[in-house]
Amino acid sequence: MLLEVAELSVDLPTSGGVRRIVRSASFALDHGQTLGIVGESGSGKTMTALALMGLLPDGATTSGAILFEGRDLLKLNEAQMRDLRGDRVAMIFQEPMTALNPLHSIGRQIAEPLILHRGLSNAAAHAEAVRLLERVGLPDPVRRARAYPHQLSGGQRQRAMIAMALGCAPRLIIADEPTTALDVTVQAQILDLIADLGAQSDMALILVSHDLAVIAQNCERVLVMYGGMAMESGRTDDVLARPAHPYTKALLQARPRVGARRGERLQAIAGAAPSAGAMPKGCPFAGRCPLTIAACGEALPAPVMLGGDHMARCIRIDAAERAA
Repeated sequence: MLLEVAELSVDLPTSGGVRRIVRSASFALDHGQTLGIVGESGSGKTMTALALMGLLPDGATTSGAILFEGRDLLKLNEAQMRDLRGDRVAMIFQEPMTALNPLHSIGRQIAEPLILHRGLSNAAAHAEAVRLLERVGLPDPVRRARAYPHQLSGGQRQRAMIAMALGCAPRLIIADEPTTALDVTVQAQILDLIADLGAQSDMALILVSHDLAVIAQNCERVLVMYGGMAMESGRTDDVLARPAHPYTKALLQARPRVGARRGERLQAIAGAAPSAGAMPKGCPFAGRCPLTIAACGEALPAPVMLGGDHMARCIRIDAAERAA
């Protein structure tokens, strides 16, 4: 197994005290597999991804285990994480204009990890940066390598970010909302590019998104998060065809439908997600969930196995099935 995350929790200091942002998240990923992490804003998706990279905000504390190639990343110091980060594990960030350095050319930024991790000379690293830009489909890669981030379009910057992530041939790539700021056509191109490059080199991929359609089209497995918890997980086909958790069902019902009548309103999820400072003692979806009973607010729901590796955390799964 390439990656095993066991009971991962992340606590952040806030003005109101220490708050738990990720609660007992567990999942696994093997070589060449694709996992989608989906949920509303504030569900803990990005914090989970940042924990894997060792890039949590200052003051954050973690518990549990993140085993990558047999090593627990939570036990590594910053120097050891720097050796791993960008080499064996790489990340494509949500907004390349904030992730790319505006003071350095695209080519220099792609070349840097090649120099640090692969020991290439400046000239060899620059030549490899040009090759990587060509590989991700940027026209005139020699000129693009000399350009600065502000001189490229959003889609071109995202391709440059992918080239940087691919440079050292990592075994795992984490893509955090990599197409949020892009139009639909460019979004499809970027997702196809990530999938093709991953398949060519047997890389594992974690794709973080709020869009179930993106996850359905690009990931073999899915993890549905809400309130910092993994509410449901399993093979994507199983989870989306037979959702067990009321939150997963609500997400699917809130999607735009092909063939919907003009002016038909989307089916929104009632209420709002709890803030980190107001997380309930029990199920975080309690209250918004139409099946809520008193017991839902008393304790965190235990995982229920539904066949194979399909899991859901809900004490009312039977009632959810009857309500479907």
